[in-house]
Amino acid sequence: MKKNLILLSFCALMNSCVIDEVISETAPISALKTKALTYQYNANEDTEKQEIPEEAFSHVKLNFRNEMSSLHLIVESIQMCNIHLSGTYHFPTEFSKGYWETDTTQTSLTIETGTIELAPHQELLFPQEGTLSFIPQSNRAWNPVILPQHCTQTYLLVNCKIYQIHDTEKGYQEGQEALIWGDEKGNCAELAIPLSIHFLSNQEHSITIELSTDCTWYNINGSQPVPALVPITFNVSVDDWEEVSS
Repeated sequence: MKKNLILLSFCALMNSCVIDEVISETAPISALKTKALTYQYNANEDTEKQEIPEEAFSHVKLNFRNEMSSLHLIVESIQMCNIHLSGTYHFPTEFSKGYWETDTTQTSLTIETGTIELAPHQELLFPQEGTLSFIPQSNRAWNPVILPQHCTQTYLLVNCKIYQIHDTEKGYQEGQEALIWGDEKGNCAELAIPLSIHFLSNQEHSITIELSTDCTWYNINGSQPVPALVPITFNVSVDDWEEVSS
């Protein structure tokens, strides 16, 4: 009998999920697990529950880095857009290895990072312990010749504020610095960054979000993407980290 698990939706911070034989029902699955995965499959009453192995997922860390000497960065959340969050996992048999079939639906995942503040030349990993878990998948980066909501390629929406530090020796002084990125009320505002992904099962990947002068991030509030804060830019790189031991 072929065993499979239908993953119909992701829901942050669920501990476990049991899928019964009636696989048409929505099954909440965690996309932000930082410990061993405990997703389970229940073929029928006569078979034991089977856990989806941790190595079946791709594991991701976000690396925030501020390379600017006079800018202070505050991030509240990140959206990863045009990715797959559901699919079917086929357990290994004596004839084949375990594998995923992702569905054709693309969606967005909001990653609640909490408030992250980066002073000049500071860097921070998220999550600090563990990793984010994703279904293995690949997609090209959004080409910023059109607005990203009209494409199927992957991009990030970073909800953030950026302040210009007027006295670099004293550093960031709350309430005294000029806001150079944010909304009219002084709150965080979104910016878009192209992101190419190649998430492989049983591997850890690092996505570096770097505030620097090397590459461009985009204001997408108008009729077309516009580079924001030129020449101050965000650079996003994706690197394979290391294979996870099974």
